[in-house]
Amino acid sequence: QSTDYERFRKKKQELLEAVLQPDVFDLQEVKKRYHRLMDTIVYFCYEDFTSCIIDLALELTGILENHTRKHRTQLQLTNFNTMIRQSETIHQIDSAFYFLFSLMGTLSVLSEKKASAKVAEIKKYIEEHYMEQSLSVNSLAERYKISPSYLGQMFSEHSHFTITNYISNIRIEHSKKLLKE
Repeated sequence: QSTDYERFRKKKQELLEAVLQPDVFDLQEVKKRYHRLMDTIVYFCYEDFTSCIIDLALELTGILENHTRKHRTQLQLTNFNTMIRQSETIHQIDSAFYFLFSLMGTLSVLSEKKASAKVAEIKKYIEEHYMEQSLSVNSLAERYKISPSYLGQMFSEHSHFTITNYISNIRIEHSKKLLKE
């Protein structure tokens, strides 16, 4: 029986890794890993099965709560908790988790849109302040209240340039214009 729990823990960890994927939330991959996890516990006795489902539900809702504090999301998490509590069949449990995974995917897309908008805002600021000597990753991070490493990663992902290269390219382009005049 302990090996069954070890398999459950391993499959749960694989599912959590898919959910927490830093690049893109892949709903199909999350569902695939969820089904692998369910295959490991479907033959557990009722108490053990229920315990595993509750453990998984708590872990996933905890992840969502840590990533967002918005009222609307809290209401949807309440809906998920109600769905889980009222589930009487595996199909109903699956539906509840699919609901949660869809919510996670939506939040992932929204955070990507916010990051893209933030990068556009930072690019505009750089283009308006390129002549300032103090313009750097650190000064931008301080201005936008983002850690320098996260800012650099976010900027690179959405613009395909490092911030330093982007600043240099803007300065070079403006220098070229001045030389032509």
